Amino acid sequence: MEDLLRNGTPQQLDIYVKRILAKYANEEQILFAEEIAGDPPAPNDKKVPLHFCIDKKLVGEDAYAIKCINEVKITDWTATQEIICNHKARLTITFKVVLWVKYEDNSFGIVVLPDDVYKPYPNACFISAMNVPQTIGYGETLEIIGIGTNPKFKWVKDVPLTEFDAPIPPECFDDPTIQSHLLIKAIKPEYDILNDCPYTTHAVGHSSTGETWELNGIHAPQGATEVLLSIFVDVLDKLGVDQDILIEGIPLDC
Repeated sequence: MEDLLRNGTPQQLDIYVKRILAKYANEEQILFAEEIAGDPPAPNDKKVPLHFCIDKKLVGEDAYAIKCINEVKITDWTATQEIICNHKARLTITFKVVLWVKYEDNSFGIVVLPDDVYKPYPNACFISAMNVPQTIGYGETLEIIGIGTNPKFKWVKDVPLTEFDAPIPPECFDDPTIQSHLLIKAIKPEYDILNDCPYTTHAVGHSSTGETWELNGIHAPQGATEVLLSIFVDVLDKLGVDQDILIEGIPLDC
C-alpha cells in the first residue's frame, strides 16, 4: 500500500454518501401515564409513572409479592420517522416491555407489558377506553395497539423542525432522496415497588378516578402488588439526502 500511495496517480473519485442536514437529539419518556388531578379530577397534560399491579405468585396456600425488578428490557420494537408538511417530524416507537422480577420467596418470573397488564379488559392499565391514547400537549401520545393479537405500546411525538440543530433549506424538501433515520441510543427505566393493590376493578391495572372500587376486585384471589414504571430513551433523529462528492484520491483495487 505504501508503494501505491507513493507511486500511484491521483484521480477524481465519485463518492456516494448520505449528507446529514440536521439532527434532533433528546431524552424522551416513552412509557408513562397522564396525571389526573384537580376537582373534579381531570387529565392535566403532565407525565407520571405508569401505575399498574402484578398478581402475586401463588405457591400452595402461600402468596408471594414482587420484591424487586432485576432487569427491564424493551423488545419487539420499531422506530420510524415521517416528515409532515415540511415543518415537523413525527417520531413513532412501538415496543413491548419485559420485566425480570424477583418474588418474596426469592424465585424469579417474567412479566411482559402490555400483555400481562392489559389482558382482555378495555380499561386495564392506563387506558380508559379501547384504543383511546394518553395525550400530552398537542403532539405526544401513548396507546396500546394490536389488542387481541399482539399488543404493543405505541409512542408518537411530533417535533417541529425548528427544534433540530440546524435550519433545513426549503429546496431540500424537493429532493426525492430526502429521508430520516431514527435511532434509540439508550434505555433508562425507573421503577418503584409499592404495597398491595387492595382496591381495583381491573385485571392487573390500576386507575385513580371514574371507577367503582371493589375490595380485591377481579384480581387473582391471592392479591397483587402495585408497581410504578417509567422508561426514558435517548433518541437521535438524522435528516439527510443522498449526494455525490468528488474528491482527488488513489483508489485501492477491490
